[in-house]
Amino acid sequence: MNISQFFVSKRPIAWTAMISALAWGAYAYLIMPQRQDPIIPVVTGVILTPYPGAEAEKVEQEVTRKIERKVAENPAVSDIKSIGRPGILISSRGTV
Repeated sequence: MNISQFFVSKRPIAWTAMISALAWGAYAYLIMPQRQDPIIPVVTGVILTPYPGAEAEKVEQEVTRKIERKVAENPAVSDIKSIGRPGILISSRGTV
């Protein structure tokens, strides 16, 4: 008698084994420690903002200043450097 025939002929044992395995799995899941992601400081970040067809002055007025103000609100940011070119803005930031 192989294992499949055994569990077909002995249904109460099959149900007990299945419920036991499910209960054991649920218990193991609940007591499993929660892994936290490690805190990795970001040293440098880069923001690329494409603005097709816009002149460098327009990119600076409409995009660069707004992004720099928002990024400067973050207390972890120590310095902000921006490069405005026709059609694109490149901002980099350094953290403390």
